[in-house]
Amino acid sequence: MNKRIAGRVDKNIEKFKEGDQKIKDFVSKLNPTKLREEHKDLSDELGNCFLTTYDVVDSIENNDAFCIGLDVVRSQAAIADPSKLVIKEIFPCFLSADSFVEAALFAVGNDPEATGGFDKNQTE
Repeated sequence: MNKRIAGRVDKNIEKFKEGDQKIKDFVSKLNPTKLREEHKDLSDELGNCFLTTYDVVDSIENNDAFCIGLDVVRSQAAIADPSKLVIKEIFPCFLSADSFVEAALFAVGNDPEATGGFDKNQTE
């Protein structure tokens, strides 16, 4: 499984770099003031990322995105077959994608057991 994942990562690195560049190019053409005016109601409804305090437009300006928090249960089989992932709960708050990654890296750095949350009792 580790070999399969490593192969998938190697193949996707270039795609991620290409995607990041496309996002930067797209965002550079946006008018944040106009976005903020046109989508004020949505921005107010979503609120701010609780870690960065950015609103959705601030996140876009930083080539980031808003994410929804999920509580999931999964076995290692979910790596190869995402249909094995079970969403237990959706949290009613948003955070930026970059904040999520930073928080995950911090958690793993403090607790090596926090590397994926696999439920060892689930085999499928």
